[in-house]
Amino acid sequence: MITNYSESAFYDIYQRDSAGKQRKIAIIHENICYDVDIKGKRIGNGFAFSNTESFWRQFGTIQIKKTERPLGGFEPIVWGIYWTMHVLGTIIAVVAVPESEKIYYLVISAFVLAMTVKYRYNKLVLYLMAAVSIIFVIFLLSYKPAKK
Repeated sequence: MITNYSESAFYDIYQRDSAGKQRKIAIIHENICYDVDIKGKRIGNGFAFSNTESFWRQFGTIQIKKTERPLGGFEPIVWGIYWTMHVLGTIIAVVAVPESEKIYYLVISAFVLAMTVKYRYNKLVLYLMAAVSIIFVIFLLSYKPAKK
C-alpha cells in the first residue's frame, strides 16, 4: 500500500520482467490506474484505483515512484503560457537581430525549450516557468502604449 497517498500526485509502478529489467507497468493519477505498454504509453481508459491490500496483491515485487504536482493541477496552464511566450519571443528575437546572430538565438531557444519540456515536472523548473509567465502577464496587463 502507498503510505501518505495523495490524489494530486502521479504514481508510476515498476516491476522487473523476466530478463531482470525494471519496466513501468502502470500509472496512477487522480484515483485512476492506467496500464501501460512497453514504451510507457497508456493503454485503454483505466480503472478505479483503491489503495487497499487486495489491489496490491495482484502485483509481485514492485517499486512505486511518486511525482508531486506542486501547483495542484495548474501545471498545464503554466506550460502553455510559458511555451507560447517562448516561441513568440524567439520569433521576435530572430526577426529583430542581424543575420549573423540568428543562429545563436535559435540554438539557445531550442535548448531552453527542450530542457523545459524534458524537466517540466521538476519543481524548480516549474516554479521558474510560473514566475516568468506571471511577470510576462503582469507586463502585458500594465503596458500602455505612448500617445503620439
